[in-house]
Amino acid sequence: MDAPAKHAAFNSLKGKVGLSIALFGGPCVWLLQMWVCEPLAAQACYPHTHPAPEPVFPYLAGVIDGISILAVLLSAAVVAYAYRRWTKSRARSLAGERTFLNEIALMSASACLAAVLFNGVAVLIVSACRPW
Repeated sequence: MDAPAKHAAFNSLKGKVGLSIALFGGPCVWLLQMWVCEPLAAQACYPHTHPAPEPVFPYLAGVIDGISILAVLLSAAVVAYAYRRWTKSRARSLAGERTFLNEIALMSASACLAAVLFNGVAVLIVSACRPW
């Protein structure tokens, strides 16, 4: 296999989009979880700059738990995809930045999965309107 054909998979649009998903999918899921859950809990517990003893929305815990479960599933899917890309790149013995970027994508996605899990566990342990 000549060099241009060997690198065609990486230079294609599909390869670039796949690498982007593997690299940025985990951080985006974690960021979206934080952008949705934190303001929702803040608005439910401090509606008018005064702390509420209980959330204004009675279904707040269920919504936050559902968002956390969805984030864990999406993040796990990104980790599985990044792992598949990493194993394929190592099997094809692609040298240089492609293997390195796939390794970074796998590490980043795994770290973000751990962060999403920790955020989800924190929601289960600490009530939404309870002061620290």
